[in-house]
Amino acid sequence: MRRSLVVLMALSIAVLGCSTSDRSRSTTTSSTGSTGVGGVPAVRLTQLTTTDEPIALLTHPRSKIRYVAERAGIIRPLEQDRLGPPVLDLSSRTNAQGERGLLGSAFAPDVTWLYVHYTNLDGDTRVDAFPFAEGRADVGGRREILTQDRPFANHNGGALITGPDGLLYLGLGDGGSQGDP
Repeated sequence: MRRSLVVLMALSIAVLGCSTSDRSRSTTTSSTGSTGVGGVPAVRLTQLTTTDEPIALLTHPRSKIRYVAERAGIIRPLEQDRLGPPVLDLSSRTNAQGERGLLGSAFAPDVTWLYVHYTNLDGDTRVDAFPFAEGRADVGGRREILTQDRPFANHNGGALITGPDGLLYLGLGDGGSQGDP
């Protein structure tokens, strides 16, 4: 009885919350003074370029150049309306099958290192750091930060960020298989 009462109350709240009696539900794509849902300003999207399986957009903290990270293991600068040549290519070190590949990337606070989170060819998690200067990562200067065996090919994390405290934060995922053994 209690469980059905809680469910009924939750459904009632959800139905009342969806009522449109005092709110506008219209949306627009115009960017000139129009509003979207709930009075929030509308957003207009403009296609700049196309890319294969982008997983992250990084902004260089000093130069403000934007970089697109692709799951295949390639990071490229976004140059106006096209992608530039790779600044880092890990495609020979990773396999972008299933839930694997390049999973995350971040700059060090002083921008001297580019950190990447990816699965290696064995499917294990790697976090490596590459010296970064003059808009390029030096593959020969790679430093291994973390290696973690993965028991299954799925449920890999991805998030890799440097926090305001200057530390590197990583989302590993649970590493489980179907049914999370």
